[in-house]
Amino acid sequence: MFQMSFHHVLALVCLVGTAMAAHHSRRTTTTPKPKTLEDLMHEKMDVLEKLMETVARQVMLQQLYYNERIRGGYNSGVKQIRYTRDGPRPYDTESHSGQQAGAIHDHPEQYRTMGLGEMDVVLNGIDFRTRHNDYKLQMPDDKKVMNAVRDVPFPPVPDAVSRLSTAKEQVAEMREWFSAWQNQNETHRPYKSHFTPALCYLEGFMMRDLKKMYEPAEVGKHRLDALTQDEMLQKIRFSGYSGIQSSTQDFAYLPRYVMNVVDGKIDTAQWNYRVACHPISEDIALKNLKLVDDVSVRMANNLTYEEYRHSPGARFDLNEKSDDQSYVYGLLDKVMQEIPGKDNYDAVIHDAFLGETVNEIKFANFTPLNTAFYHRWYKVDDNGAMGVKVVHRGFADSFFFIAQTTQPEVASMTLIDCHKNRTTKKTDCDTVTRQYTAAIPLEIIYLTPLHTWNPYNIQYKGDHSTNYGKSVTANNRHGGLTQATAYDGSNNMNWYHMPKEFFDPAGLNNQNSAHRVAGVLDSKGTPRQVMASGARTILPKIPGLGPVRTRYPILPVHGEGMSVWKELDALKDIAMNVQKNAATFEKNPIHVANATAMKIAQPSVHFRVGPSDLAHGNHTHTINLTFAQMESIGAGHTVSVKTSTNSGHSHNVDVFVRPGTSGFEIKSCDGHAGACSDGHPVHLTVIQN
Repeated sequence: MFQMSFHHVLALVCLVGTAMAAHHSRRTTTTPKPKTLEDLMHEKMDVLEKLMETVARQVMLQQLYYNERIRGGYNSGVKQIRYTRDGPRPYDTESHSGQQAGAIHDHPEQYRTMGLGEMDVVLNGIDFRTRHNDYKLQMPDDKKVMNAVRDVPFPPVPDAVSRLSTAKEQVAEMREWFSAWQNQNETHRPYKSHFTPALCYLEGFMMRDLKKMYEPAEVGKHRLDALTQDEMLQKIRFSGYSGIQSSTQDFAYLPRYVMNVVDGKIDTAQWNYRVACHPISEDIALKNLKLVDDVSVRMANNLTYEEYRHSPGARFDLNEKSDDQSYVYGLLDKVMQEIPGKDNYDAVIHDAFLGETVNEIKFANFTPLNTAFYHRWYKVDDNGAMGVKVVHRGFADSFFFIAQTTQPEVASMTLIDCHKNRTTKKTDCDTVTRQYTAAIPLEIIYLTPLHTWNPYNIQYKGDHSTNYGKSVTANNRHGGLTQATAYDGSNNMNWYHMPKEFFDPAGLNNQNSAHRVAGVLDSKGTPRQVMASGARTILPKIPGLGPVRTRYPILPVHGEGMSVWKELDALKDIAMNVQKNAATFEKNPIHVANATAMKIAQPSVHFRVGPSDLAHGNHTHTINLTFAQMESIGAGHTVSVKTSTNSGHSHNVDVFVRPGTSGFEIKSCDGHAGACSDGHPVHLTVIQN
């Protein structure tokens, strides 16, 4: 992909050859000292070294060109999952979703295992393809060890459940806790400490070691199908050439890069990735997971909007805003900023270069940002008329989350920054070397008491490959319902503890392996009919509740950054909610006879932001609120909008009406509470209605 073209290489070789020929044919008036064979060899080696350095630099520039083309018009996110079907319409085939968003699937019988298929992904302009991604519910460790992980803690079973003496009583009480969670009713049962959300994410990074095959996370039978990086690249080349795919889906295209070329030394690195999780510090309200309507997925699967909501193909947006509105620092930023890069949880790193310090956006003052954790927004102080400047990482990538690291295994990049000293008029140069990793969110998973609930006291025997673990399936035990065929306890590949009575028996689908009822011997040797205790995207129907979702894919889509996608998304929103978006039509789409069925398009309301302080030029801004936003504020909500640009800058503000008043105010500005830092007052003035 990044190889130098034949014509470029040929031109360079010809130039070098011409220079060498000219050198040998040059005549002088004095007789030169005859060159030895060693002298000639050194000259040729010098020429070849310069040639290779030139070629390597050209390869590096072509890499940059390719990456910049992606960065300039796309988001970091998922491009494609594997095709499993064709059809007469383009949307009949998979894109970033299909029958499962991002190829998520379930392995509830496996301890801590989350199903995730192959994906083509872009992170910060780097395009790569993963292997089959089944991963464990594990989080970064506290210790500063590269890729060290530990188990994400499962929430406990409520005491109100575990203290009951019979499984039947526990089943009835456990349903009440699920009801409280689904209805978000802490009064019914204090559910929050027993239904805990975790964010699982995909992290990419450059590795220095080109020989070692770094395995992201070996889970079950899945691991990278190669012994070395070179072997994997060759398998990918042959697979691409022939179209033949690995039956185990364990090939991965992980590009190799030229990072630096200095004094003839070519510094290369190998791209790699992993999937990990982070237990979120606070509860995530279910209302903050907004359904993203992928119409192509609904059309391909013949789903209504509500059927799509309860399907594995559905995708969601983590967003605390009550309406569709722009914002700067949101709930997703807050959660991602809890996730560490490669230096893990105890790391503290502050970033400053190019004359600017990277500061926290969520504080009014200038607090250095801990760049060891994933973020996409920061602010700097320009010390000019623009005042505070809020900056998004990257040029035009909505999901460019980045973290700094000091791990030596991660490849670095060096910049020599030179500028004129205003006092001495001399040129000062600084050398800046940094290491970064990138990440995107994949899904929010709600961990529930079902993972640790074990009313029959079934013995867990650990790894299935140990002698103790093998006893679960010894003597042809396969989970049958008799004494002789039931599993003898459970292990990490046969994790069955949950009473089948918890679910509605009429809602169990025998064709769905996640609904399987297995026989397992309890601690007294009595066979019990139980179901798997692992995570499921959508639980089988629970009496009184129906199906309950526990996995919410929030993966960003690569193509959403394109101008065409944005235009089509706008048209989709108009078509799907004509009345709400009536003001966007050039002409009323409803026939005159039916005009009463259409709400009359309402004008926007315009406000002026009061003048800033004198230190910032005494400038003002304007704000436009749509009729829908005005209605939202009238209902007691806060809306996020961007001001007009003046004095070379704009502000991102949250607008609301303070209870008991009728005036519109700024609730927060540029991510921090209260007035803007350049002195604009919080009260807004209506200038047009």
